[in-house]
Amino acid sequence: METNLAQLKNEFKTKTAVLENARITLKQEFIGIDEPINAIIDNMNSWFTLSKIQERPLVINLWGLTGVGKTSLIKRLIKLIDLENIFYRLDLGQTEGKNSITRSLSDLCENSSSAPVIIALDEFQHTRTLEGPFRKEKEDKNRVIWELLDSGIIQHDMFRFGVWRLQETAQKLQHLLAAGITVKNGKVTNGKDLFFDETDTKESKSNLFLDVSNYEFIIELAGNVMGFHLKSDVEKVVLKMNGEETIQFLKKVVSNAQKPVKKDFSKALIFVLGNLDEAFTMSGDYAMDIDADDFYKSSKKITIFKIKKALKARFRDEQIARLGNIHVIYPSLHKKAYQKIIENELVKVSDNILKMTDIKLEFGTSIIQLIYNEGVYPTMGVRPVLTTINHLIKSKISVIISEIFNQNKDVNRIQINYEEADSLKCDYKYEKTVLFHQEFPIELNIQKNKSNKKDDMQSIVAVHESGHAILAALLMKTVPKYVYSNSVDDNFNGFVLTQFKWKYFSKKELIPRVAMILGGIAAEELIFGEENKTAGSENDIEKATEMILTMLKKADLEAQIYLMKFLLQIPTYIYTVKEL
Repeated sequence: METNLAQLKNEFKTKTAVLENARITLKQEFIGIDEPINAIIDNMNSWFTLSKIQERPLVINLWGLTGVGKTSLIKRLIKLIDLENIFYRLDLGQTEGKNSITRSLSDLCENSSSAPVIIALDEFQHTRTLEGPFRKEKEDKNRVIWELLDSGIIQHDMFRFGVWRLQETAQKLQHLLAAGITVKNGKVTNGKDLFFDETDTKESKSNLFLDVSNYEFIIELAGNVMGFHLKSDVEKVVLKMNGEETIQFLKKVVSNAQKPVKKDFSKALIFVLGNLDEAFTMSGDYAMDIDADDFYKSSKKITIFKIKKALKARFRDEQIARLGNIHVIYPSLHKKAYQKIIENELVKVSDNILKMTDIKLEFGTSIIQLIYNEGVYPTMGVRPVLTTINHLIKSKISVIISEIFNQNKDVNRIQINYEEADSLKCDYKYEKTVLFHQEFPIELNIQKNKSNKKDDMQSIVAVHESGHAILAALLMKTVPKYVYSNSVDDNFNGFVLTQFKWKYFSKKELIPRVAMILGGIAAEELIFGEENKTAGSENDIEKATEMILTMLKKADLEAQIYLMKFLLQIPTYIYTVKEL
């Protein structure tokens, strides 16, 4: 007993150390998501150290915007704890291919029953069972997933090649019997010439009714059920049968093989990974124009209650219950995280070039800022940043290096900077001495779109957005955080972002808030005249109407009457706003 306890203690200490080392490594490699990493490691600790005592799957849900590192983090974690051999990723958004749900589930079910496994249910939002504002049920094609999340015990229909082979064999042998062939003790006794002509035994003259090549399929498909382990086991049974008995035997083998296989994954660790637009509502906001830190602050306000509310739009209540209460919420990445990620990627580029050429690339802070300005799209995470580094830096490396050969200089360091002239400034050095300078043009996409267009459209947008901003300051006593008359995003000509310090919405705020929304219309009419109102005005009217209708649904009878009267007055209310 003491020996077992000592072994358990040593095993526990070893596994805990492995997990803690994984925690440290993940925080070094995945910048800006320390909290999710801690939550994942802490919640899986008991499974990793004592999975044998687990009676049902441990489910850990990971929710966040695209590109924040959900899938890549889990893959890296599995590698760090050396469990890649029992890791299965099921892409619920992919219907065909290597990672499709059907293919991956078959691979998973080939795993020995009851053994601990790690399963990642990726793109989980695609397995929704409800849709539309009335939560209408849709066909649930992935019902087995919910069984997996609940008890871990599923019934799986496995495809087996041998089933097709035995079905074809049984059909052919049945036709031979119908043609007059007779069989005794597993051998053809009458109609041998016809049998030899119609089967592959023509040259060998073997009169075995069921060829021995089928024995392996029989063992594979029904060996455990029928007690067959060796070919001789099958042969003893087959050589006692006549023709009809052989056919019935093959059908029984096929029938057993086609029965769903019971698989037990009760000791599994299941990661549910998904994007929930209903919870991360800021993902639809003016992504390229708003600072990453503002997205980060908004994402930090998302709670487990908001996640569950978002899940209700996609899944039935009993399904949400099966997901459990371990919900790890990924925040959007903040500015410092993006800058550190960029810095780390540039260090990798520099180290690789140093190994290949003995030339050290030194990137100035202006390069980090350039990549940040061009590549950070807060709602899309790290991927756009990496592609921007490829576009602006990696694609230019060969040209930058080749200039050394053109100049025929002994260079061991290259200082690279950016000075807002659509080109990279390179100082070629030997140690600290600058040998020569060179510039390399680059194509900027975001910076180009951010520049003022100074055309009629921007003038109209400037007036429109000024109307919103002025009324926000006058009526709501809040200075807008952003006022843009030009946007990088083609979906927006401009916008005003006002962040109120208070979180509630009182009845007395209704008129000021609607006035603020209609301020753009009033400004356009005031400056350009009613006949020159733009399409943006129509959008504002829709937004104001939607706000009132939302309050109307939640208000009591007295408030509903007040709101209905106000709603009817919106067209004329615009002129009152202009007087302000």
